[in-house]
Amino acid sequence: MVTCAWRFGRFRLCSVELGIGGLDQASEIGVGGSAVVYRARQVDLDREVAVKVLSVTDEAFVRRFKREAKTLGRLGQSPSVVTVYDTGITTAGQPYLILELCTTSVLEQLQANGPMDPYVACEAGAQVADALAEAHRNGVVHRDIKPGNILIGQTGRYMVTDFGISTISGATLGQTNSIGFTASYVAPETLTENEAGPPADVYSLGATLFHMMAGRAPYVDNTSQTNLLALAERVANEPVPNLRPMGVPDQIFRVVEGAMAKDPADRPTATGLAAQLRSVLSGTSEVPVTGGAVLTNEVASGANQDPTEFLAPVGAMSTPPEAFSPQADPGWIPPPGGIDQGVTRVQPPMSDPPPPQPGDDMDRPILGNPNDIFTAAQPGDQRLLPNRVEEAPRRSPLLLLSAMGLIGLLGLAGFLLISGTGDDESGDGSALESVEGPTTTLEQGLDATDNDPTGSTSTLDPAADAVQVPTVIGLTAADATDQLLRRGFEVIRIEEQTGAATAGSVIRQDPGAGDLAEDGAFVTIVVATETPVARVVLPSVSGQSANQAAETLSALGLRNVGPPQSQSSDTVPAGVVIGTVPGAGAQVAVDEPIQIIVSAGPDVPDCAELIGGPEAAAVAAFEGANITVDVSTLRNAVVPEGNVSSCVLVEETASLVISTGPLANPCANATGQTEADVREALELQGYSVATIEANSLTADPGEITACSDDGPNVTLTIAGEGSGPLTCPNVAGMTVANATQALTAVGVTEVETTAETSETVPDGIVISCDIANTTASLVVSSGPLRPLDLVTVPDVAGRTVNRATNIIEGADLAVAGTNLVPSDEPEGTVIGTAPEAGAMVPEGTEVTLQVSSGPAIEMVAVPDVINRGQNAAVNMIQAAGLRAVVEEEEDSPDNVSGRVIRTDPGPGSMVPVNSIIVVVVGS
Repeated sequence: MVTCAWRFGRFRLCSVELGIGGLDQASEIGVGGSAVVYRARQVDLDREVAVKVLSVTDEAFVRRFKREAKTLGRLGQSPSVVTVYDTGITTAGQPYLILELCTTSVLEQLQANGPMDPYVACEAGAQVADALAEAHRNGVVHRDIKPGNILIGQTGRYMVTDFGISTISGATLGQTNSIGFTASYVAPETLTENEAGPPADVYSLGATLFHMMAGRAPYVDNTSQTNLLALAERVANEPVPNLRPMGVPDQIFRVVEGAMAKDPADRPTATGLAAQLRSVLSGTSEVPVTGGAVLTNEVASGANQDPTEFLAPVGAMSTPPEAFSPQADPGWIPPPGGIDQGVTRVQPPMSDPPPPQPGDDMDRPILGNPNDIFTAAQPGDQRLLPNRVEEAPRRSPLLLLSAMGLIGLLGLAGFLLISGTGDDESGDGSALESVEGPTTTLEQGLDATDNDPTGSTSTLDPAADAVQVPTVIGLTAADATDQLLRRGFEVIRIEEQTGAATAGSVIRQDPGAGDLAEDGAFVTIVVATETPVARVVLPSVSGQSANQAAETLSALGLRNVGPPQSQSSDTVPAGVVIGTVPGAGAQVAVDEPIQIIVSAGPDVPDCAELIGGPEAAAVAAFEGANITVDVSTLRNAVVPEGNVSSCVLVEETASLVISTGPLANPCANATGQTEADVREALELQGYSVATIEANSLTADPGEITACSDDGPNVTLTIAGEGSGPLTCPNVAGMTVANATQALTAVGVTEVETTAETSETVPDGIVISCDIANTTASLVVSSGPLRPLDLVTVPDVAGRTVNRATNIIEGADLAVAGTNLVPSDEPEGTVIGTAPEAGAMVPEGTEVTLQVSSGPAIEMVAVPDVINRGQNAAVNMIQAAGLRAVVEEEEDSPDNVSGRVIRTDPGPGSMVPVNSIIVVVVGS
């Protein structure tokens, strides 16, 4: 259901009822191919959130939506991944996610503002690389990194979204049997070998960084946007287009070029790319970073495994390869389930699996299960396990494309057409078409309902995916791993020193035996070992930056240093490390979680708590948090004078509006205006506005006809739809009586008449009509002008006014008044008339008398005699035809003694001839 309301008389806001408890004020902000995104308020926490609601019923999209929820939940500890707050099903049966609200994306910024500054792009890329590193550590490959899938949070942080087509590392497009990426940002190996591993994400981020700095995706021009084969060939064979001529510094372009290397082994890891970008930003020398973006929790730690097998440095490396092992990676975090030593992601068996055992799920094939972390081998296949990187000869992408032949190229064209091309990032942020087989899906271990033999529709109900965990305590690590893998779980092994008696056997498991867990979930087994547990004394990192602290701790071999957590502090500057948990001096295992606590600066005041309080307190609170304060004033009906009526905090600036008290007369000038204008002005000043509708005979519909106030409450009377100023009906040609009757019927309350001669309209008939408010004025004919009615204006020149008036009135005329005219005739003598004497005029015509006002008075200007001597001043005044009277002013300054200080009237004044001028002389 959609409900709408008027806000401030001008904006019509519509609220959508989503059928999700605890949410209100939902409004649509985006529509994709399979989901709708709403902005809503979470009532209990009083915060704005984004709500993504699936709008299609296709099972493939339901699975994808569910996978996105699980993936975001697994990656929730990363500040650069959009946070998922909740998930569920609406009352209408639609799956939904409640997410952190982000109102814009990098793509929208590029479309609005053009290319980014290269250093701003580096900072954005470093934050996205952090998110990818966290995803890769958790076994997740995004597969669709592009500007449209990088959002900008309300704090300005760049955040990754849309994990809808993500997959478990090591799965190829052929294994998932689904297609999903955006062609302009896809890695060459995805086009040629269908590989979609962590290095492909690094390539896509490099292509996205290129777009940020160039304003367009790499390898795209007017031709390749429509010719997908040409675009694919350019991606596979051509070098990265040079950004240096566009003003991109050489060291930044080399980082982008390295991330977009053709061979995945030549690219840095996501962690390494983040380090490279931050190295550029800090101005330090280039940081050598390993290539081959191997997932940390997929690297086996067996003694026969050479860690350099996974490491291919970018450019020259002075650091020995072992320095780049997963254990030395500063961003490495083991999977959930344990904090002790020896965390290992267990590999699935290379040989054929054992036959089913009693208690196994016989309805599900052991091999080929979409929830297993490996793919069933077919006869003649080379089995490739996702947790081992095989050495393979370097192959030219161009040779691979050539070998595909015409049929392969046509297939690739169809593949790309399904996937989407160029910079088309419409819809829900990815180009996705599912081509589902009977048991294969996009999920690769993240969706337990794909192989449901009942064919039931997937939902977000965890109970529908629950599998009972078997007991493996007391078994050898190999046997326990085998049982758990065959049940569809993934295994994390942790070693714990216990002594020789139990070495090699499982002593604990999580989840426990008989517990229900999602199909494909991680099960942690703790295996006894005689190997001593390495422990480190934590140093103090207080006063360092978060990056410095992480490097200090990682250099000690600590492998579980979590993302920095913010904590307010009135003493430690923002961005500086306060300490760690556990604290400095504590002895910890190398795998024990370490939390770096970074100061967020002083607590930021809550605007809502300051509204209504005094201005001084609000200003002091913000300035104490190093926040700039802008203050303005506005009258307010309910907030006392001098108190805060509005507070808005944007980034580092607080805007305060201080009340100057209520209006003296809130209804002043309201009558005649529209409701919208008056309502907006009053509500802005804290008044509550109510309206009453009443039809009016004088106002237009919607116009305010009356206003009353009672303190902060104002009532407006609005002219209804049937209102409008009266207009005359057609009464011309009617008698006065009939016209009056017609006017009264339309609401006229008073009728006035004026006579006018007419040669065509008979006497007593209405000539015209006019209405002002509710009063009508009729012009009525007095018939034609007859010659016998004309009289001659008499000659009254030389008469007095009274005598002339009697003569004119005796001639059936009227005297309109007198007009004084200067004349040599005596004052008061009539010297003419208007109309002139002898004119023929109708009886009753008004005549104006022209009366002499006597001879004209000559006016002269007072001469300027200031600062002149007394005698000279008097002579000048008399020469102008005026008379001078001299007055002395005592106590005047010595320098004006005997000279004229002023005159009255002053110089330049026009006065009659012979007037007296007072001359003031200093003494």
